Amino acid sequence: MVRISIRPKPALVDAVLKITVSHLQPGQKVTLRSRVSEANHRFYGYAQLRANADGVIHNNMMSEGGTYTGDYSIVLDHRTFQN
Repeated sequence: MVRISIRPKPALVDAVLKITVSHLQPGQKVTLRSRVSEANHRFYGYAQLRANADGVIHNNMMSEGGTYTGDYSIVLDHRTFQN
């Protein structure tokens, strides 16, 4: 069964989160999505990541696509702002 871990718990809005997904198939492609709502504003981001040889992904791995590509790809993008 796939396992998702998010630390720290609880996290304040400006906290750096560590997201880990484990028990995946090696090489499996996964899309991580994030969303923050504050007042009447929503911010979101997503990254397409590939599991390593141990079947694990972290949100600081290189992204293969999404809102951001490269390192630290789950950062929320102000350009994805919606009312």
